[in-house]
Amino acid sequence: MDKTRLLIIGLTSHHTEHIQALQANPTVLVTGVCDINISRAKEMSSVFNNVSYFTNFHVAIDSLKPDAVFICLPHDQHLEVVELALKKGIHVFKEKPFAHDLEEANEIANLFKQSHSKIMTVSQRRFHKTYLEAKNHLGEIGQIKYVFATYSFNKPTSGWRKNKKASGGGVIIDSGYHLIDLLLYYFGLPETVKCELSKLSNDLSCETEDYALIELDYADGNNVQLVLNRLVETKKEEIVIYGELGKLVATKNELLLQRYNSGTTTKFAFDPDGFTEAYQQQHSAFFSSLSNRHLPVPGVKEGVANNLIIEACYLSADTNLTVNTEQLTTSRRLHL
Repeated sequence: MDKTRLLIIGLTSHHTEHIQALQANPTVLVTGVCDINISRAKEMSSVFNNVSYFTNFHVAIDSLKPDAVFICLPHDQHLEVVELALKKGIHVFKEKPFAHDLEEANEIANLFKQSHSKIMTVSQRRFHKTYLEAKNHLGEIGQIKYVFATYSFNKPTSGWRKNKKASGGGVIIDSGYHLIDLLLYYFGLPETVKCELSKLSNDLSCETEDYALIELDYADGNNVQLVLNRLVETKKEEIVIYGELGKLVATKNELLLQRYNSGTTTKFAFDPDGFTEAYQQQHSAFFSSLSNRHLPVPGVKEGVANNLIIEACYLSADTNLTVNTEQLTTSRRLHL
């Protein structure tokens, strides 16, 4: 089987999980790397057997004519690369978010419809064993009534993420993207979104939020509260799902299933390094999809839905109103 010829755009040595996943995938051949910083481009070239390196992605694509591109750039730089790739029939594997904002998400969706290429956004929690196992057991706890999810850590906003124009926002569109994707995976699109956000940092040069409280309400009565905070001492990632018959508590390396009727609790333990495998599984899912008719998931539909929730969060915070997702979908002429 022919290998997928891949051009990497923007990946750095800090993306260790991606590098390991690419090096472990026998179906991928990295043919070039691109970065506006020539030192970083040379460094990444050496990581992948001294492949060709470039500082201009237009030149790189024209020279290498890759089957696929892997985009790891600041959020406001994704669209130009995605647009060029889709118009040239090149598949797109990209870091989150799907788009810089909802308008851009709709633009990518329309470009996708006119292309034969495939798109996948990195959302590795869909491939993590803990969260996959939690989804498998949702049916055992009955009608879902309430969900509390939190993603908190101590990493002050830095670099281009401080700039709202470049990033599109703070903790919601950055780390929050992952849990929003997971909630969409579990429960689908909520009916309404309410959000409060704050900038807790004393860094006056930072324009983006570092704290958010998000409430999602579903037509079936399920209520979700999501807390995002990047300025706390203890890192925590947890989803607690309350059903009529039981409760699920999912962390990165453990799942607890509590059954109310029997009073029993089942514990599922997973590898603490499970994200390494999750990255590899998502890479494999994308590259294997290129040789069949199946669209990779999360793809365009899931990406637009995630950007819809993000847009609703910022709109709610700006107006202090609850945002109806169906009305927002109609007003922005989205196709979900």
